[in-house]
Amino acid sequence: MQSLISNEWHRVDQNLHSLRRQLQVSHAEEDFQGVGVLSRETIISLGQAVLDDSLKARLPSISPTDAEEILSKYFEVRLAGASNEELRAYAKSCLRLSLALQHMRNASYIEAELCTESCAHLVMLVRILYFEQTYPPNERLRHSTSASAESEFITSWMFAHFDSHPV
Repeated sequence: MQSLISNEWHRVDQNLHSLRRQLQVSHAEEDFQGVGVLSRETIISLGQAVLDDSLKARLPSISPTDAEEILSKYFEVRLAGASNEELRAYAKSCLRLSLALQHMRNASYIEAELCTESCAHLVMLVRILYFEQTYPPNERLRHSTSASAESEFITSWMFAHFDSHPV
């Protein structure tokens, strides 16, 4: 079970990293729409990461790629009650915004960046909720507070070109 969790969350992290890299190299409307497609793929991986047996029982005929339904049910269960109404609304807004860009034929960089950050917020929100019982708060896996698409792109470029750089 632990290796399955690790593999699913590794895929989420890889997709999010690819999403941020794609945003940095995008220049045309089609590129920005591609950011939306990568956002959708990240969300599908996120849905698969949280789809455990108890959630499957609540969604008996769900497709593992129906991330919107999986995550909506996850938030409904995990953030139940009136005291979590704002959190549920925020999570669902992030989900809708993250999925909207792929259908925008005239998408811009701003919309792609908003989609990317919305997807990243959604991933972090789910990660905090999902690993609440697994890790004490001070030992959770978190990105630094200065993490951004630009810093991740620069870091990935540096690691990719470290051996071949002339200095």
